[in-house]
Amino acid sequence: MAVNSEGTLTIVSTNATNGTAVVKYVVKCTCSGESYNGYEQTGTFYIDGTKYENSYTLPANKTTTVFSKEKTVNNASGRKINASYSFPSTPNYGTQSGSDTVTIPVLLQAPSISDLNLKSRTLTSLTFSYTLSETVSSVHYKLSTNSNYTQIRTNTKSGEFTINNLVPNTNYTINFLARNTSGSTNKDTTKNISATTLDIGKISSVSNFSHGSNTSITITNPSR
Repeated sequence: MAVNSEGTLTIVSTNATNGTAVVKYVVKCTCSGESYNGYEQTGTFYIDGTKYENSYTLPANKTTTVFSKEKTVNNASGRKINASYSFPSTPNYGTQSGSDTVTIPVLLQAPSISDLNLKSRTLTSLTFSYTLSETVSSVHYKLSTNSNYTQIRTNTKSGEFTINNLVPNTNYTINFLARNTSGSTNKDTTKNISATTLDIGKISSVSNFSHGSNTSITITNPSR
């Protein structure tokens, strides 16, 4: 005669929007030889502190599910969830008990970038404004030709940033990144924007004139 039991706690689903997770606890028991064949028993089960009672029978020489339950866990992000069981098995083998745990992953939602616009420009700089749908952990930018992002600021929903030391009359593509962070986990949203720095002023035409006389010139100067 032998009795074996096992309880397994698993994550069914997670929802980063509302910070919840659904877990499932399944407890099984296997009896060989004499058992409470055909007699109903009641066991006690816990999932994340909530107590449940469930009735079952334990047929001989068969594996039986004595408990199966899904539970929605609130404020689940990064939490360790516990589950346990205790139920009578057979007259000779007394009470079966055990426990299991799972850790809910960090639940983060990627930010939403509402607006990203060019605000102003000079010969050597570009200034952009941004608006996000919510306050995020941090925002970053980089030129598309660069490998690494530069952090602009933290805990922000809207603002401006200026990129300096650029070359006149040159088109740049900027990669903008909004990030939500929890621990070592990041959720990012990126958006690209292109803009051209102003050109240096140039003389486009000049009339012929004699030495000592006056003349008129036409210039182009987009930087003014």
